[in-house]
Amino acid sequence: MKQIKNLCLVTLIFLLANACGNKIKTENSTPETDSLIVVTKSQFNTENMVLKEPIVMSFNQIVKCNGKLVANANETAKISAVIPGLVEKIHCTNGQNISRGQVLFSISGNELIEIQRDFAETASLLKRLKSEFERTKELFSQKVGTEKEFIQAESDYKAINARYAALKMKINIMGLNAQQIEEGNFSNSYPVKAPINGQITRIDAAIGQNTGLQDYLAEITDNNQLKLKIDVFENDVRHLQKGQSIRFNLLNDTLSYSATLETIGNSVDNETKTSACYATINQADKKFVNNAFVNVEITTNSDSVLAVPAEAVVKTEFGSYLLRMAKEDAENYYFGKTKVETGRINNEYIEIRNKIETGKILWKGAYNLNVE
Repeated sequence: MKQIKNLCLVTLIFLLANACGNKIKTENSTPETDSLIVVTKSQFNTENMVLKEPIVMSFNQIVKCNGKLVANANETAKISAVIPGLVEKIHCTNGQNISRGQVLFSISGNELIEIQRDFAETASLLKRLKSEFERTKELFSQKVGTEKEFIQAESDYKAINARYAALKMKINIMGLNAQQIEEGNFSNSYPVKAPINGQITRIDAAIGQNTGLQDYLAEITDNNQLKLKIDVFENDVRHLQKGQSIRFNLLNDTLSYSATLETIGNSVDNETKTSACYATINQADKKFVNNAFVNVEITTNSDSVLAVPAEAVVKTEFGSYLLRMAKEDAENYYFGKTKVETGRINNEYIEIRNKIETGKILWKGAYNLNVE
């Protein structure tokens, strides 16, 4: 009987010991700690992690579009002959920088000779008719000549004077010396000169070629006066205002340049569904190429928002999170998950749209952690 009592006592003591052991284990457990993400300070330093609070920064609203560099209307010229003739000599080459008034072509031909002959003959006839008109005018004033003779002389003089003025104007346009032609010194060719400064971008002439008034001999563009032509989709045009800032870069080039929106198109191309807008390039000293295609970003608005680096946002199937530091001890950092609503991305920073608690977050290195 005594043995049975002893056995029961031992059993009771064993059960009580187990119960106390379980109670002690439960009381030492920390559910809050178990739900946090633990990063050892050694791991933190090895992986170059960074702690920092979210910042307030300016975010730009951007309209992205395509465009190209084009010359101003007054900074491009298509060269043609003043009168038809043969290309006798070409004084320029493709890509050559030229100055206004520089001779580009020499043109000869029968029409040139005929104009000079007509001008010389008209100049000679003008002298005779002017003398006759003055004589008749004097006689008429003395009532010696008749009014009919005076009117006829005046009419002949004015008609030939008009012809002389027109031919002289044409001679001057061709760049020839009218005085020498009047004296019978004809030129066998006339020069075609550059009307603007710029660069020869195209030559459509060959020596011996017969060129007419409708034929273009060359094209000149002043690449120092290029503008930015932007093709903006019709849905984005309403966001544009004169004076907005623009960044653009040439295709396959990482360098960017700035411009200022100057004019906004008021019509839409039916095929491309875009409207043509123009901007002034701010880097006047840069050397650009006419008709080069570019990528364009127009800043239409700017506001201040809460933002963090895009890499600080951890995305899971349940949403996006920031890892906010909850506490630390001698060996570890402890992070809790803070759910966030993200928005725009600007220069590798991402907008945080919802209100979150202040405090340091894992600014860098979150992508290495398992946060599921």
